Amino acid sequence: HNKHSGLETMSDEGEDVLTFGDTTLCEGDLTRLEPGGWLNDNLIQFYFDYLAEVDCVELKTHLRFIGPSVMFMLSFLEDPAEIRETLSSIDALAPDDPVAQSQPVLIFMPVNNNEDWDRVGGSHWSLLVFDRQRNLFLHLDSLGCSNRSVAEAHAHKLSPYLCGESSETAPIHHLASPQQENSSDCGLYVLALSEFLAKRPLEVEQWTASEAALAALSAKLTPSAVAAKRDELKRLIQRLVREDQVKQLLRRLNYEP
Repeated sequence: HNKHSGLETMSDEGEDVLTFGDTTLCEGDLTRLEPGGWLNDNLIQFYFDYLAEVDCVELKTHLRFIGPSVMFMLSFLEDPAEIRETLSSIDALAPDDPVAQSQPVLIFMPVNNNEDWDRVGGSHWSLLVFDRQRNLFLHLDSLGCSNRSVAEAHAHKLSPYLCGESSETAPIHHLASPQQENSSDCGLYVLALSEFLAKRPLEVEQWTASEAALAALSAKLTPSAVAAKRDELKRLIQRLVREDQVKQLLRRLNYEP
């Protein structure tokens, strides 16, 4: 596995279970879906891939996902050419065409508070979203203001590349996010919030522009609803494993559907 920015409280090891997109989940990753487990880079990347390629594929033109490992790398890159190349490779760089730049696109970025390149770890995840049409960042933190400064540092650094070079630094709005009631569900909130907004990219202003809308969002994403994503993720992974096994069997039988 690559260097992780994610929260390390259990070892990520054991047999490989599923490869989906560019992400390989192993047995150690799946133990993190048990109650009290912290989600790591691999699980967040897997779910981002699933949203982009399956669950929200019909909305793909409006969505970009920057995975945890890329976010971690971007936090340490200083060369503008390298930052530009990294964002360009995942189609997140601001387009040169002003008309394209004004189209509704949301860029999802998980924020982790590990700021040490040589240390595997971190203690909290939050979600940063760039709204290209409104030219602003939205930050949703399920633990108060825990990641406020980290999110602001990311927004300041990436703003010229996401807004276009001629733009001023895009503002960051720290929203009243649904709140976790334990110390372990922060990664689940990142996934639940990402899914909710990714399925409504044309309504993001409606859901984030007022206290009433954010209260409605919190009413939907209650602690119990978010915690239920653990079992939802387990079922999803089990289903994808079964589908993959069927495909492998068909290949062995020289049958390509």
